[in-house]
Amino acid sequence: MLYTYPVGINDRGVIAGGFGDKYAVYHGFLRNPDGTFIVFDAPGVSPGTGNYVGTEPQSLNARGEIIGNYLGADFVAHGFLRAPDGKITIFDDPAEGIGVYQGTWAYSINDRGEVSGAVTDPSGGSHGFVRSAKGAFTDYDFPGETSAAYNSALINNQGVTAGYYATTTGFVAGYERSPEGRVTSFVPTVSAGATAVWTFGLAEDGTTLGRVNDNNSVGHAFMRSPGGKTAVFDVPHQILVGNPNSWGSELWGKNEEGVIVGEFIDAGIVVHSFLLIPKE
Repeated sequence: MLYTYPVGINDRGVIAGGFGDKYAVYHGFLRNPDGTFIVFDAPGVSPGTGNYVGTEPQSLNARGEIIGNYLGADFVAHGFLRAPDGKITIFDDPAEGIGVYQGTWAYSINDRGEVSGAVTDPSGGSHGFVRSAKGAFTDYDFPGETSAAYNSALINNQGVTAGYYATTTGFVAGYERSPEGRVTSFVPTVSAGATAVWTFGLAEDGTTLGRVNDNNSVGHAFMRSPGGKTAVFDVPHQILVGNPNSWGSELWGKNEEGVIVGEFIDAGIVVHSFLLIPKE
């Protein structure tokens, strides 16, 4: 087995994730609260062996629906949704291309069954999408861009979408999209100047969280409120000297009690997790 990774746990205690087998084929799994596992594969073009493709879950909601991506040996991406009863639905954005590493990439699902992701068009450009619970697609682009090099997309239960996108110049910016379709890009301010913004988390209140890299090749944690107020900070003991991967600190999530989870890398290149707990 190459590795096993979880993508989420819901209030019922169901865990979803994926793993790679010894043939370099990826599969999805569901772990029930009693500890039993269900392994599943999305239907489609055979992934073959040794291609490092297959079924790759990305997100789980409260109802037990799992979404993710499926790639076969043709290396075209398709979204999938696995219902709690095990039925798997494959879906494709109408704007997708069918070339190698083109297609539909599903990244997140909320409790209403709305899915967010990215679609790669026939020319290789990337666009965001939201798929309704009934299967209707709404595609969107980012400020100043007719298409991006790539993008991510998270969605919360209010229908807010957030993530990051790469401009045609290669700069990576953060963005937030309102349920009405208004897209706002953002770049947190850092003293050395920002080179990339990676949005890793989206809270139910619309707070975005992640990492901003600076011109000194150091990463700093950030959180941005729905109104645009942004806090950038460093975690004690994180690495503060330039490094090839711009490591430092980053935030991944915030719950309804305001507790924030993140990680940082120290000067010895050791990864640590941490919590930020609000003062009472």
